[in-house]
Amino acid sequence: MRMSEKELAELVRKNPNIRIRAGPVKVINKYRNIKLYEHEDGAILEYRDVAGHGRVTDVYDSKREYDRWRALQLLERAGEISGLRRQVTLRIQDGFTCKGEKIHPIGYKADFVYSSKDGKKVVEDVKAFDEKTGKYRCTTDFTLKWKLLKSKYPEYNFVLY
Repeated sequence: MRMSEKELAELVRKNPNIRIRAGPVKVINKYRNIKLYEHEDGAILEYRDVAGHGRVTDVYDSKREYDRWRALQLLERAGEISGLRRQVTLRIQDGFTCKGEKIHPIGYKADFVYSSKDGKKVVEDVKAFDEKTGKYRCTTDFTLKWKLLKSKYPEYNFVLY
């Protein structure tokens, strides 16, 4: 929310209990995960704009995703997996034209793609796990795309982490 200094002063005058915080604000999404930003100097921070660390070189959607990335990097160094890549787009449906209207292709951006030791390709997505229900927290869009991917790429192993 943005307001002028005059509007802010009036609001504080009406309600002296209001506290004003200066500085960066964390954005919390519906699943309560916090994005992590990797900066030029290697710092991993919860804020995008932090002086002294350089520009942002990579973004992780959650701490869980960042931890999994680091674990997969270790597995790759140990020779357990190979060809590790992040944020790989898989095509679900090619673009086409319908009655003169151009329909854009449908894609899915996988968190990680790699080959297992036995040579099988793995597509992995990091999702929050709900202890109450015993299920991963997935949107209906994700569930639909996940099913379509399994149909289109039967040679891949699809894993939720």
